[in-house]
Amino acid sequence: MAATLLLAIVYVAFVGLGLADGAFGVAWPAMRAELGAPLAAAGAVSLVDGACSTASSVASGRVLGRLGTPRLVVLSFALTSLALAGFALAPAPVALLLLAVPLGLGGGAVDAGLNHHVARFYSSRHMNWLHCAWGLGAALGPLILAARLANGGWRAGYATLSLAQLGVTAILLATLRLWPREAPPARAAAAASQ
Repeated sequence: MAATLLLAIVYVAFVGLGLADGAFGVAWPAMRAELGAPLAAAGAVSLVDGACSTASSVASGRVLGRLGTPRLVVLSFALTSLALAGFALAPAPVALLLLAVPLGLGGGAVDAGLNHHVARFYSSRHMNWLHCAWGLGAALGPLILAARLANGGWRAGYATLSLAQLGVTAILLATLRLWPREAPPARAAAAASQ
């Protein structure tokens, strides 16, 4: 029962992970007009986000070994929710560039951490559903932003996405006890026994 509930929570988390991924393109025309940003700034923000996500994914093995999956995922969701709140409050294009750093780092860590968890404790069938959940989030994020553009503007859209991420963070935090204990990595265990 606990494993099934945890799997459902992991799916919800992956929906949350996907929310921000497609939203920037929908929001950018309104953001650009309000912030007076050049068109190319969208590419720069996306590049920083993608580079930080990649770096975070590459470093995830070491970080997962130190923090464990549950703590890494909770901290990363908190980081992305704060970054999205920052997007909602951004006074200038340079702020978006700076906020793309924690957004990318958090997103990459969540992606790697949850993929690691599902690969380790569930069947490959669940990995397929996990990425389907991300796709659902990636489809919902632009819809949420478009709805908020029509009623409140892009800042309200990013505030809504931030609150959704914060809600996922709260769910993850409240269910930390459901996560199985992870054995230390093989090298760490071998070094500890010497």
